[in-house]
Amino acid sequence: MRNLLRKQKQKIVPAAVFFLLLGGFLLGAAPGGSEDPLVTRSWVDQYAEDQIGPLEDRVNALRAQLDLGTELCFWIGNTTMTIGGIPKEMDVAPALQNNRTMLPLRYVGEAVGAEFRWDNTAKKATYEKDGATVELWIGRTAVRVDGVMGYIDTPPLIVNSRTMVPMRFVMETLGAEVEWDNNEKKATVIL
Repeated sequence: MRNLLRKQKQKIVPAAVFFLLLGGFLLGAAPGGSEDPLVTRSWVDQYAEDQIGPLEDRVNALRAQLDLGTELCFWIGNTTMTIGGIPKEMDVAPALQNNRTMLPLRYVGEAVGAEFRWDNTAKKATYEKDGATVELWIGRTAVRVDGVMGYIDTPPLIVNSRTMVPMRFVMETLGAEVEWDNNEKKATVIL
């Protein structure tokens, strides 16, 4: 996949340079002029890489959602997770809280293909998938699943400006299986 994207990048880079130059001339700002800094090949290469990287991550996440046998692996204290064996970087590492694996809100939602929202006013995370709805609040053990109130033993919390939710509760509620390897401090999610 990466090779295919690199080949596409080789085609895109010359076209991008051409259109950037053309756009500058049409607007009266030639590259290197006082209105427009010089557009270099390294700038275009970096721009293309910045655009391709997030697309590769999204393609891998979608591939994982389509492959029902996919495993996702998370390690406590490690910002690298794997989706079907493909590494992906997270901005916050999973952590243990009261012997529960806590994961960033976004990665839990993406892992199971759920839509997720964050309500900053209510400090509430909401997940929706296949008609199921899970609501959790920061610092509260109360949860709501499909409109029914319940309780969990470890509430969501905020770490480094990221909302962390109890992985097993959310994953299993949304239909995934979770396995724990205490020796490796590794959580495996089977979709």
